[in-house]
Amino acid sequence: MPSLPLKESRVILSKAMLTHLKLLIKGYRKAYGVEDELGGYLYGFFDGLNVYICLAYLDFFADRSTGHIAFSDLPSWALECIREGGYRELGTWHTHPGYGKPQPSFEDEDKLVVREKCAIYSAKPLVDAPRFHVIFNFDASDFAVFKYDLLNKYSVEIHEIQNLGGQLSFIKVENGKIKELDSDIGLIFRTFDELIEYEYEAIEDTLGFAKIYPYPEVCQELRNLYIANFFNKVVKRSKEVKIDLSKRAWLYLEILCPRGEISKIRLFEILFNDLKVLFGFKEVAYDIYSHI
Repeated sequence: MPSLPLKESRVILSKAMLTHLKLLIKGYRKAYGVEDELGGYLYGFFDGLNVYICLAYLDFFADRSTGHIAFSDLPSWALECIREGGYRELGTWHTHPGYGKPQPSFEDEDKLVVREKCAIYSAKPLVDAPRFHVIFNFDASDFAVFKYDLLNKYSVEIHEIQNLGGQLSFIKVENGKIKELDSDIGLIFRTFDELIEYEYEAIEDTLGFAKIYPYPEVCQELRNLYIANFFNKVVKRSKEVKIDLSKRAWLYLEILCPRGEISKIRLFEILFNDLKVLFGFKEVAYDIYSHI
């Protein structure tokens, strides 16, 4: 069985942003003499595969102590400035006690990945970019980058659909552009002609789900979130109606639609291992660029 082509996000950090954060952490500790954790949100750009993190916000109103931090909501003035610059929120940064290489704590899994967990378990997972978390040690002499992603593998067979034809008649296209499907919402289908938004009352008739991405390519992190979201829905419903899903394969239709025009359509057959989808922190590589 062919394996799913893995195209994980490439994380690119701004050198100026990292320099600013290191000076800010050291200066804050020197000026105020505090040993509390510091942190905030990260902002930048996403093109479907690459994540460019170029702006960091220090959350002055976070609930924090020596071994704890919980972020507050971003002030409206800061949100407005970020939106005007075309940035989007791409994760968080914070410090840890100690001077060695930082690692995520149990509390980080509870506090930092709320949005990732919402994407996995919510009715409508409106996620349009993967999120990453930068953790510094106490004096900012070292840091590491992490993501919250699938830990286990699932079996996948992939088919490229070349001819749109009648198979995709539920997609309304006018002058080469999709008119009736929201690119931010995953949808399920029972036949290739019947598309239904989040209705799992008849799970035994469900074939799988479709997802439109407004990018020329899609990264593995986003794909994982939407597959896990669908899987949690069908598992929950199958327990209610007592259906055995242990040997069931599901279809996932991936539609790449940059600038409103269909560029590629892929059909996946997914078989979950042991009916478990487990998430956790994973350290990722990163690049540092002087100009983003």
